[in-house]
Amino acid sequence: FEMYLIRHGETSSNAGKPRGEHEHAHDPGLTERGKCQAALVGKRMAALALDKVFASGLERAVETAAHIAAVQPEGGSQTVNILPILCETGVSEDYEGHPIAYFSGKYAAKKADGVEGDKLGVPSGSSDDAASFARGEEAIRYFTDRFVNGEKIAVVAHGAFNTFILLAAMSVRPENMAFDFDFFNTGVTRIVFYDENGGIYGEKARVAFLNDTSHLYEDFPGFCFYDDPAKSEKG
Repeated sequence: FEMYLIRHGETSSNAGKPRGEHEHAHDPGLTERGKCQAALVGKRMAALALDKVFASGLERAVETAAHIAAVQPEGGSQTVNILPILCETGVSEDYEGHPIAYFSGKYAAKKADGVEGDKLGVPSGSSDDAASFARGEEAIRYFTDRFVNGEKIAVVAHGAFNTFILLAAMSVRPENMAFDFDFFNTGVTRIVFYDENGGIYGEKARVAFLNDTSHLYEDFPGFCFYDDPAKSEKG
């Protein structure tokens, strides 16, 4: 199967702006620019008939995924499946997240198959790499257990946790990494999974492309993709 791993659109935190009074520190919504980015990645993914669209239980991911699902063609998934284990790293123990009724009242969204309970946040403590990698492995097992027939799925998660999803897909532990990945807002990474005896070289997974943001170029011709707004403009 094919996984399109996507980071959510821009939030106030990414843009270096103060959060709105209604926003929790761990759960800001998309900025107007972030909504535009989400619409553009949705337009890009509309070229595919996705079998499932997944998001973490944080609003910025659900809102981005909702833009993707809303423009899926006939035969594509037009519902966001919320999978809490995709939550960003470093979310404190005191944040339980929104209940499913909150999201289903705003978006075409439901709990992903197998998800129990009402709260959709996953506290992840102090961003411990070993714990985050274990959660990335759990996410990969969730998908590889369910998709085995050439399906195409979108997975909308977060800048830090996407690294651990990617490493888990490649079976590379974080302590063996001599470099890090940087996932930009709505950057798309395509990972193709094979069965144990399949693939050109017998791999379990192959990265076809990493952090592709070409869908943003038309509306953001000078966009340099930095989270730091002081670095985001280029001639």
